[in-house]
Amino acid sequence: MRYFWLLALAVTVTVQGAFAQSIVGTVRDARTSSPLPLASVQLLHGNMGMAADRSGHFEFDNLSEGSYVLRVSFVGYETVERKVQLGHADVFVAVEMHAVAMPGPEIEISAMRARERFSPVTFSDIDREDIESEYYMQDIPVMLADLPSVTFYSESGHGIGYNYLRIRGFDQRRLAVMVNGVPQNDPEDHNVYWIDLVDLLGNTDNIQVQRGAGSAFYGPPAIGGSINIVTGDFANRKGVSISTGAGSYNTQRYALAVGSGLVDDTYTFFGRFSRMSTDGYRDHSYTKASSYYVAATRYDEDVTTRLNIYGGPLEDGLVYYGLPRFAIEDRDERRKNYNYWEAADGEYTWTSERRKQEHEQFSQPHFEMLNEWKASESLTFNSALFYVIGQGYFDYDGTGWTDAAYYRLTPEFGFENVGDPANPIIRAYVDNRQVGWLPRMTYAHDGGSFTAGLELRRHRSEHWGRIQWAEGLPTGLDPHRRYYEYRGGKDIAAAYVQEQYSLTDRINVMGNLQYVFNRYSLFDEKYVGTEFDHDYHFINPRLGVNFNINDAWNLYGNVSYTHREPRLKNLYDAAESSGGTTPQFAQNADGSYDFDNPYVRPEKLLNFELGAGFVGDRHRVLLNAYVMDFEDEIVKSGGLDRFGQPITGNADQTLHMGMELVAQYQLLRSLAVEVNGLLSRSRLESYTVYDTDDDGNSVATSLDGNRIAGFPEQLANVKLRWRESGITGVLTLKYVGEQYTDNYENPENRVDPYSVLNASIGYRTPPVMGLRSVDLRLTVNNILDRLYAQSGEGNQFFVAAERNFFVDLVLNL
Repeated sequence: MRYFWLLALAVTVTVQGAFAQSIVGTVRDARTSSPLPLASVQLLHGNMGMAADRSGHFEFDNLSEGSYVLRVSFVGYETVERKVQLGHADVFVAVEMHAVAMPGPEIEISAMRARERFSPVTFSDIDREDIESEYYMQDIPVMLADLPSVTFYSESGHGIGYNYLRIRGFDQRRLAVMVNGVPQNDPEDHNVYWIDLVDLLGNTDNIQVQRGAGSAFYGPPAIGGSINIVTGDFANRKGVSISTGAGSYNTQRYALAVGSGLVDDTYTFFGRFSRMSTDGYRDHSYTKASSYYVAATRYDEDVTTRLNIYGGPLEDGLVYYGLPRFAIEDRDERRKNYNYWEAADGEYTWTSERRKQEHEQFSQPHFEMLNEWKASESLTFNSALFYVIGQGYFDYDGTGWTDAAYYRLTPEFGFENVGDPANPIIRAYVDNRQVGWLPRMTYAHDGGSFTAGLELRRHRSEHWGRIQWAEGLPTGLDPHRRYYEYRGGKDIAAAYVQEQYSLTDRINVMGNLQYVFNRYSLFDEKYVGTEFDHDYHFINPRLGVNFNINDAWNLYGNVSYTHREPRLKNLYDAAESSGGTTPQFAQNADGSYDFDNPYVRPEKLLNFELGAGFVGDRHRVLLNAYVMDFEDEIVKSGGLDRFGQPITGNADQTLHMGMELVAQYQLLRSLAVEVNGLLSRSRLESYTVYDTDDDGNSVATSLDGNRIAGFPEQLANVKLRWRESGITGVLTLKYVGEQYTDNYENPENRVDPYSVLNASIGYRTPPVMGLRSVDLRLTVNNILDRLYAQSGEGNQFFVAAERNFFVDLVLNL
C-alpha cells in the first residue's frame, strides 16, 4: 500500500515554470458537444503535434508570438484547419468537428450506450487508441482491470485462459456482457467464458462499462453492471498488418489482419486471423488457441448492413482448483496444479497430481447480422440477428471419489459383480445452440427520443458424460456408453421501452421499463427421467435525471429495480444425478416434485446511484455514491462443486454501499494521470445457514452482519500515460483490499491486500522501408515481483504470476 501512496503523491505534484505564450483549446463533436478524446492536433508551424486528452483538451506551451495554423483530425470526422494569431496573451481555441457523411447510416450498436453529461448513469470507456497501446494478448478481464471498481483473477495466474471479472465485487455471472449488443453470458449457467473470445480485442473499437443495476435492456440482468464490446466497421482500417510476439512461460502470438477500407463507396471488408499459445504460469495450465474474425459491411443510402463471423478452436489444460494459503509465498508450491489436495498445519497431508489427460477442447463460432435502416429523419430501425454454436468437452480425473455406482455399472443397469473402475478419466461433453433476434425502433421527437425493442432468444443444449479411460472396466463395455445424459433449454422473450427527454437545456431525464420472460427446460434425461419447465416473469424499471449546472459541473442520479433468476444448475444439477443430486424443488405429499416451487429464489435489487462530475480544460473528476439493497441475494452458501465453483443460495437481506472516485489530469502536454478508487461496505443483513451436528441434528448459525465473500471493500488504481512523437508509455499501480472467501469471516479464508505495478512502453515509427509504420512494444507485469493471491474460494487461493514480460512487433503495410 505504501507504494500506492508514494506514487499518488508524486503524480499530484506539478512544477509550474515560466513559459512564453500558449495555445490551448478543446475538441468537441459539433452536434452533441461531446469531447473527442485523442483527436490529433498539430501546429503546422514548427511541426508540433499531440493527441487531445480524454476531455478533448490540448495545449501547446512555450510558443513565440506569430501566426500559426492549427490542424485537427479525428477518425470519422472532417479535418479542421484554423489560423491562430498569437500575441502577448494565451489564446483559447474551441474546435467543433463534423462527422464525415458515410454512404449509409452508421450502425448504432446499442440503445443503452451512455454519454457524458447526458446519461444519468455511471460508466467508463476504453477507446481504440487505449486498446492499441496496452493490448498484447491478454484476455479481456485483464484489459478492464484498471477501470473503477473492477478486479479480476486468473486460474492459470498470468491472464491467459480462464479469467474471471468482478465489478463492485459482483462476479461475472451477475454482469451483462455483450459483443456488438449480442449477449455473451451462457443462458443456463450465466457465466462468461472469455477464453472463447481469444484475440477479440484486436478487432475492438471501443468498450463501455456501466456500473450499477439495470444497465442492460437485454441479455442477463445487470446486477453489478454491464460491459458492451463493440467491434469496428473498419472503413478506416485499410491495409495489412502482421504481428508477432513472445514472452514469459513460452507465450507466443502470431496475427494477420487485412482491411479493404471503403470500396466503391459501398463496401468494407476486414479479416483478422491469429494463433496463440502459452505453457501457463501454473503447471499444466497451457492454452493453445486459434481465432478468426471476418467482417463485411454494405452501405446504402438509408440502410447499413454488417456481417460478423468470429470464433476459433482452443485446447487448454485444466487448472480450476486453487492452492492452500501456505503456498502463496512459496515460489515452487504456488506453481503447482493439483486436482485434489488436503492440508493441515501449514503442510499437505494428501495431494493428487493433475494428470496430462485432463484437458479441454472447445469451439464457439459466432454469426451476426447487424442492420440499421434510417426510415426518415426521425425514425430509425435497428436489428441484430445472431446464431452461436458452442461444442466441446473436458476430460477430468475421477480417481478417489467415484465408484461403479456413480457410473451406473450396477445390476440395476445390467452389470453384475463389477468392481470400481480404477484411475478413471471422465469426459463431459456439451453442445450449445443459441439463436436470437434483437430488433428496436428509435423515434426522435421534439426534446428527446423514444426507443422500443424486443429480445427474442432460443437456447438448446445437450450434455453427457462417459468414462473416457479407466482400468478394470467390464469386458465388452461400450466405449461410448454415457452414464448421464440430458438436454437443457432456455427461452427468453423481453420487451423494453426507453424515453430520453430534455426538460430544459440543462436538465434531461431518462426512463426505462423492461418486461422479461424466462423459461428453463430440462428434458430427455436418461436413467432418471426428470423433466420440467420453470417460468420467470420480471418487470424492471429505471428512472434517472442529469442536471448540467454549467459548462463544467453536472449532477446525475438514478433509481432502478432489477430481478435475476437462479442458474439452471441451482434448480437441478443433472450431471451429478448418479452421485445423489436431486431436483431442488419442494416436494408434494406423494413425494413428487413441485416444479413451480424451487428452493432457490430470484434475487431482487433496489439500486440508487448519485454522482457529480466536473470537466475542466485539463482535468476531469467524477464522484459517485451507490446503495444496493437486496432481497434474496444469491450468495455463496458454503462448499465447492467438483470444479472449484462455489455452491450458492439465497440470503434474506443484504446491503452494499460504496463511493467511487475517478480523476484525470493532464500534467504536461504529453503526460496524463488517471486515478480511481472505491470505498465500499457489503454486509449480510439477515442470513442464517443450517448444518447438521454429529448426531444428525440441524444446527442454525446466524451470519447477520458478516462481510459478504468475494467483495474487497477498498480498491485503487493510478495510471500514468505518456504519449509523445510515436512513443506511448503506461505505468499502472493497482491496490486491492482484503476480501473473504467465505461468509464466516474465517481469517484463514481471507485474501490479503495486495498492490501490483505493471508497465508497458511502445514506439510507432513513421513510414519506413515501404511500410506505413512499425510498432514495437514491451509489457512487464508485476514489476516488483510480488507473491500474492488475487482471489479464492473457501480454503483455495488463486495466485498471480511472478514478474513476467511480453514483447510484440507489428508491421503495418
